[in-house]
Amino acid sequence: MILKTKGIVLHHIKYGENGLIVQAFTAELGRQSLLIQGLRGKTRNEKAALFQPLYILDLELYYKPRQSIHRIKEAKNFKPYISIPHSFIKSSIVLFIAEILYLCLKTEEKETELFEFLISSLQILDHCDSGISNFHLIFLIKLSRFLGFYPNTSGIAHPFCFDLKDGEFRDSPPNHPFYLTQSQTLLFKSILQHNLNNLHDLILTNEARSDMLDQIIDYYKLQEQNVSGLKSIKILKEVFHN
Repeated sequence: MILKTKGIVLHHIKYGENGLIVQAFTAELGRQSLLIQGLRGKTRNEKAALFQPLYILDLELYYKPRQSIHRIKEAKNFKPYISIPHSFIKSSIVLFIAEILYLCLKTEEKETELFEFLISSLQILDHCDSGISNFHLIFLIKLSRFLGFYPNTSGIAHPFCFDLKDGEFRDSPPNHPFYLTQSQTLLFKSILQHNLNNLHDLILTNEARSDMLDQIIDYYKLQEQNVSGLKSIKILKEVFHN
């Protein structure tokens, strides 16, 4: 059967001489492995360019239930980006987020709210012109809600620390070493209280931003998310220290 759906590209690898295997998070089917062939001749580069990380596509698939990979009949750019392809900072953020999503999104089920969150977030990044350096921090925290480990904020008013292992604000240190210092906790609290529409209101030094990114990645790891060995994080940190 032919199935039409929107999809967000997470990753792709070459398949043979003229094909790609694409990992995509789709509106109708969750994460799926997709195959496109026939990328040859003058249109090869143009077609292949559609499958860059986090590009949003209109897809027509030859879909067969219980099949592990589905062939792409047609792919079109759903909402071409205005600034992301032309901004080194934004494209570095996109590569980082794509790697996170590739590692964390596993379900092959329809998740409408998550898909809409991703589309909305990417459109905000594409159109924003201030506070861009804070985008990935706030995005990771907002994403954690859909992954099932958004921080418990019941103790956020006067916290002593944030417990990275149990995901909660505490008024005393836990009996393990996985928690933020008081200064880190205040920054983490500030990040939680911002959203992607007021990125410019969050003021962080490059050092604090880099440290917070490390802490949030540790939080993901302690919540059993397989985000070790991120290749894009080094580039991202270098971008904000230049």
